[in-house]
Amino acid sequence: MEKTVHEIDERNKRLGRQLQKYRKEANVTQEEMSKFCGVSKNHLSKIEGGVYKCPANVMIDYGRRLNVSLNTI
Repeated sequence: MEKTVHEIDERNKRLGRQLQKYRKEANVTQEEMSKFCGVSKNHLSKIEGGVYKCPANVMIDYGRRLNVSLNTI
């Protein structure tokens, strides 16, 4: 069953909110996280805002940097 564009957008937004929540709880700035993940601060901001889909490598980097399981995110 294919997901609608709306469902995909909502999933990206939910994931972005989760990533932002865990980053802020760890007192890590977007600047620090973007350097750790190897993406620009602007790109990271759009991932956390649900505008861009989060690539797997960035999600893995979030988990490593914040010491959070990907299952938790």
